[in-house]
Amino acid sequence: MTKGAADSFGGGGVVAASAVGGLADAHSSLLTKLVLAAVAGSFRFAVTLAAWPAPPVAVTAATVWVVLIR
Repeated sequence: MTKGAADSFGGGGVVAASAVGGLADAHSSLLTKLVLAAVAGSFRFAVTLAAWPAPPVAVTAATVWVVLIR
């Protein structure tokens, strides 16, 4: 993916491909941890665990919106 992005979009494509890859990795890791928390603990424990990253994710999404999209 990075090679194709570099060929098509140059250095900016490499940065974008790396960002997408990092986000996908972080979200799959979080999802795996939440499933394990629900199975090994309880659904309530998984929901509590999911609430912890919510504020930083909201701030990051707002920052990306303001800086890159708007």
